[in-house]
Amino acid sequence: MSKASSANGIVRPGERITYTVTLSNAGDVDAVGVSVSDTLPANTSGADFVVSSVTVTANSSLSFTYSVTALIPLTNGTPIVNRVAISGPTAARDIVTATAMVTDVVASSYALSLTKSVSPSVAAPGSLVTYTLAYTISGDEPAFGVTVSDTLPAGVVFVSASLTPTIQNGGGLFWLLGDVALSCDAPSRCVATDTISLVARLPLAPLTNGTVFANNAIITDSSGLSATSSATVTIASGHAFSISKAADQAAVTAGTRLTYTIAYTLTGDEAAQNVMIVDTLPSSVTFISAVPTPTAQSGQQLIWNLGTQLPITNYQLLITIIVPSATPTGTLLTNRVTITDSNGGVTGTASVSTPVIALADPFIGKFAGPDPLVAGETLTFTLAFTNAGPSDAQNVVIDDPLPSSVTYGWVVSANPNVLPSVSSNRLRFNIGTLAAGASGQIVFTATVNLDAGVAITNEATITTTTPDANP
Repeated sequence: MSKASSANGIVRPGERITYTVTLSNAGDVDAVGVSVSDTLPANTSGADFVVSSVTVTANSSLSFTYSVTALIPLTNGTPIVNRVAISGPTAARDIVTATAMVTDVVASSYALSLTKSVSPSVAAPGSLVTYTLAYTISGDEPAFGVTVSDTLPAGVVFVSASLTPTIQNGGGLFWLLGDVALSCDAPSRCVATDTISLVARLPLAPLTNGTVFANNAIITDSSGLSATSSATVTIASGHAFSISKAADQAAVTAGTRLTYTIAYTLTGDEAAQNVMIVDTLPSSVTFISAVPTPTAQSGQQLIWNLGTQLPITNYQLLITIIVPSATPTGTLLTNRVTITDSNGGVTGTASVSTPVIALADPFIGKFAGPDPLVAGETLTFTLAFTNAGPSDAQNVVIDDPLPSSVTYGWVVSANPNVLPSVSSNRLRFNIGTLAAGASGQIVFTATVNLDAGVAITNEATITTTTPDANP
């Protein structure tokens, strides 16, 4: 007896195997009442094959065929062993017995696939995001030692998962799934599929807009098969500046100092990079100092390079200037400040306008000599004057009405160089502008026509169109 398989030694799960059993009688007597018994092999479907009371004539052969189907899925390398036996008495003398066996080996395989997604894919710092790991095992054999792992990006914190990780090591999450059986919905199609969802929290602010958090998930088995998939979350963040500027006086006196206070706040959920404050002083003023010291100064522009600033940042600068003493009343000093950065923040501007008031404090003194004076002798008058400020005195006039007994002579010296206009024995010196802190002196002569013992009284006044600081 012999037996053959249509698989020729290799069979795929789900394939049909046809066995051929051949009975040969080499004797000179017919084999009568022979029974053939073939038991269904393990890992196959079908039925046992049994034939009874078969006669195989002398010097001839007889063949039988029957089929089974290999189960699916089956582990690669599984043997499918089929044995057949015959027995029965002969018509002449002997008991006929024989066996035959054929072995086919299963050739099977499977593939791993993994798809990772995240929702939302664009999120603000500190947001919760949900990663979904969808894996599929497809083929015609079970998978062994399956592990799904996901390593979260640095700073991303694991919160929860639909399937508790077998191992958690920092940001590394491992699901040891072990051996996974496949389910078949068609004669040659078997799959195992499942989904793991995990929730994680993105790093807290500040984070730069457009920052990408990418991570990979991987599915592996004990044989070294693997599949990977990745997902990315892009950070949507922003920032804005608010800035204000104030002066320490509602109105400033020409010739005095004025202090500006600049305050700004950075809000949002990302850092501002290369922050710069530019303050443009009024063209006429003089910069004295600032706290902190400006990084640079260009003309009337003061520049602070503040580098990277984090929200919430409250920052303050103090700027001190001096208003020129010659600045006229009613002048409006406008100061503007701007704050900018290099990564798209909403910039801020602010300005403050301060009116100027001019106040002067002129003073004059008058001296005469010699004293006593001889009748007919020349008398010398000295006018000494000054402006205590703080502003320049405009349109300064010195008025000196001489007594009728005194006759004006000439100007000996004058600083500034000025001559009087004389009308009815009244001297008028048009000084013009007398700067704050400046002083002058005029010396002139006169002749006195009085008897001895008569006192001479003379008074000079100084006036200005600039309001008096000390009226």
